[in-house]
Parts: sequence; structure tokens; C-alpha cells
Amino acid sequence: MNYRSKLSALIAGLALSCGVIATLGANARQDTQGSTADKLSTTRAALEKLTEIEKAISAEKRDWMLKKELIEERMNLLRDEAATLEKQTTEIQAKITESDKSTGELSEKVASFASGNEVIEASIGELETRVRAIAKRLPLVARERIESILAAMPKEGAETKLGIAARFSFVAGCLKLINRFHEEITTAPEIRVASDGRSVAVTTVYFGCGQAFYSDESGSVAGIGTSTNGEWTWIPKTESGEAIKKLVDIAKGKKTAEYVSVPVRIQ
Repeated sequence: MNYRSKLSALIAGLALSCGVIATLGANARQDTQGSTADKLSTTRAALEKLTEIEKAISAEKRDWMLKKELIEERMNLLRDEAATLEKQTTEIQAKITESDKSTGELSEKVASFASGNEVIEASIGELETRVRAIAKRLPLVARERIESILAAMPKEGAETKLGIAARFSFVAGCLKLINRFHEEITTAPEIRVASDGRSVAVTTVYFGCGQAFYSDESGSVAGIGTSTNGEWTWIPKTESGEAIKKLVDIAKGKKTAEYVSVPVRIQ
């Protein structure tokens, strides 16, 4: 009887130990599953924010590329017309001294070509106006790149001695520099006004002409910027200061690239 009692007690002890081990294993699996679920949720949220940023930047880039293509097509057409008219005008002027034709008839043709040249001058004036309008929508760091070219262009509505070729080259130069800025990620030291009215030194990261983020060294002053109604609007986002500061550090090369969840403004 003593032997059977000891055997029963041993079996009961083993069963109890197995139950404890099984319970601990189940708890460990639940902890691991919970941690994995949290990581998946964080990663999914970061990817969703990244997708929003990419969509916003892609939309701005598509709009800009469409406007750029329309202007360039118009410029190419007008440039070809100008070249043709200039060639024909030169030929006619040469024939005035070489031909026995009536001076009056040739003068009329020269006058007609001169009239066509006036049409082209009016068109280049329109292009210059559109470039100035685009420049007003640029952030200061981008506008500074084309400031010297804008200054060399004729004043709107004023008479100028600049030739059509020179004026076309100024327009093309502006568009080239604007497009280069739009395709780059640019960092720039700037001054922003904090919510308490202080002027704070920050670093601003521009994603082309569509979206920007800024932060000071601590991340306590941070926000976003977008182009709205012809000028840039800066919105404080102190609650996202840590994430925006990380984005700025990545852009400056201080940290390795990773997904960062930051607020965006989609227009």
C-alpha cells in the first residue's frame, strides 16, 4: 500500500509540473505574438504615411511637369517661328541690294515680316509673365537661384532693347533651374517664428516645390510648409517634433535612412 501511495503521489506531481510548463509556454507565445502584432501595426502605419507623402509629392511633380511641358512646347514653336522669320527677313533685305525688283514691293514684304516679329515679341512677353508667376510660388531658397535671371529679364510692360533670342534664353534658364530644384531634396538653414513669438534657427527640408518640413536642433520647434495661393504657408507641428527632427537628420546625413511617420498637407 505504501508503494502504491508513493507511485500515485509521483504521478500527480508530474502532471502538475507538466501543467505549469504548458501554462508558461502559452504565456510566452502570447507575449511574442503581442510584440509581433505591435511591430506590424507600427510598420503598417509608417508605410501608410509614406504612401501619403509619395502621393502628395507625385501629384505636385505631375502638375509641375505638365506646366513645364506646355511652356516648353510653346517656346519651341515660337523659337522656330522666330528663326524662320529672321531668316526670311535677312534674305529679303539682301535681295533689296541685289535684285532689280521694285523697292516698294520688297519693303512691303519686310514690313509684313516685321509685323510677324511683333506677334512673337508679344508671345515671349506672355512667357516671361508666366515665369514670374511661377517664381512667386517658389520658396525663398529656390527663388534665390533664379533671382539674377529674373532681374535681367525686361520689366513687365516696359520697352526693351533685348533681342528675342536673349529673352528666350532667360525664360529657358529659369525653367531649367526651377525644374532642377523640383526634382531634388534640398536642405537649407532658415529662421522660423515659434509659437511663443521667438525667432528660431531651423533646418528646412524641401521635397521639390510641393512639401517641406522644418525643425530646430532639439525638435521642440517643428512644422511643415506648403505652397498655397501663390505663397508658402508654414504650420507648426510641435506634437510631431521628434519625427520631423529625425527626418531632417536623415536628409542631412546624420542618421541612416528609415521610414518616418510625419504629418503632410495634401491639397
